[in-house]
Parts: sequence; structure tokens; C-alpha cells
Amino acid sequence: LMMVTYNRLNLTIQTLKSIENNTNINYNLIVIDNGSTDGTVDFLKNYEPKENCTFKYLLNEKNKGIAVGRNQALKVAVELGSKWLCTIDNDVEVPPG
Repeated sequence: LMMVTYNRLNLTIQTLKSIENNTNINYNLIVIDNGSTDGTVDFLKNYEPKENCTFKYLLNEKNKGIAVGRNQALKVAVELGSKWLCTIDNDVEVPPG
């Protein structure tokens, strides 16, 4: 899963909890932050997902936009050897399963 965020800490936390609570398979989670100033950076630096998740994040110093952020996430996903690629916005709740 690949997600780009910018100054939406509460929604980012909500989405990550939803993913974590409803995903039972092994997965890669890549979050690109576009220069947030609302605490998102500190949250990402300290985020500890469940054991079934490989978590990577990149911190951009300024907002590079959604397209650049998604391209950065794709590069990381390829480096991790991800078999499936999926982008998700940081205001989504994932259903069980």
C-alpha cells in the first residue's frame, strides 16, 4: 500500500489503524509525507505497525504534490519487491479482510 500525506495527521492515523486492524496478510506500507507541519512527521518516525507489515516512509522537506509523492512510493515499492501495488488516500477506512 502506498499513501501520500500532507498535514492531515488525524486522518492519517485513522487510515493506518484501519489498515492495521483489518489486514491479516503480510503487506508493505509506504507513506510519503509532503512536508507536513502538524505532527505527522513525528508520528511517522515513531509508528510501529504489527508484525505482518513492512513499513517505510520518506519525508519531503516541502510539498511536491501527489504525483511526485506517488512516484516516490512506487520506487520504494519496487525496491521492496512488492508483488501488488495499490495507492490509498489518507482519508479511507479499510473494511475487514
